Amino acid sequence: MHENADKDALSRGALGSLRRYIVDAGLKPGDRLPPERELAEKLGVSRNTLREALRALRVIGVLARRPKHGSYLQSVDLSVMADVSRFMMVRSASDLNKLFAARRVLEVSMLPLVAQNAQPGHYEGMEEAIRSMEAEIDNGGVGTEQDMLFHQTLLSATDNHFLSQFGSLLQEYFRDPRTREVRDGQELRAGLGDHKNLVKLLRAGEVEKAQEVMERHLDNYVRRGVVKGRALGDG
Repeated sequence: MHENADKDALSRGALGSLRRYIVDAGLKPGDRLPPERELAEKLGVSRNTLREALRALRVIGVLARRPKHGSYLQSVDLSVMADVSRFMMVRSASDLNKLFAARRVLEVSMLPLVAQNAQPGHYEGMEEAIRSMEAEIDNGGVGTEQDMLFHQTLLSATDNHFLSQFGSLLQEYFRDPRTREVRDGQELRAGLGDHKNLVKLLRAGEVEKAQEVMERHLDNYVRRGVVKGRALGDG
């Protein structure tokens, strides 16, 4: 047991050193890490310990290994990170409820930043997502991917990459509930109407009204029983 604990501590230490090296070296997606022997020497760890750290980064999608070429940084696939962290974090309905509360706080409170920082291309992206979702619903689908794209474009419009990344990760947690739900066309079109109204209000700078629309829109998860809580205006 003590030996395993020591090994885990070494791996975590190597992972922290590797992260600092990547940041200090200014490496970005597409850049290659030095060969293992050289990198282990730079970090002052054994090659076996380094391999554990590299393996951890590959699991969450930060690194990709190319045969005969070594390890490369890549853009993080948030769906992979969500799958990994969901296994560890979301183990009960209570966990999902708390994640929903976090998502509601974030997506409502971010709207002033959207109104302040959104560029024409962001609004065009939202409108394109709405059109794609409408076409998907017309063809009998539920428009899960298009719905997520709309919310992710809103996040991007904050011009804050921390909010955007954290919010996009929260979006991924709700991919399965979106997909599994059975909703009729009328309900789907009501959600689509919320999206259209959000774009209209944000373009006009009517932030408080947009926040009310977003609260009611997200609280449909409560009304449909996907999560537990108290929806706006209920009770």
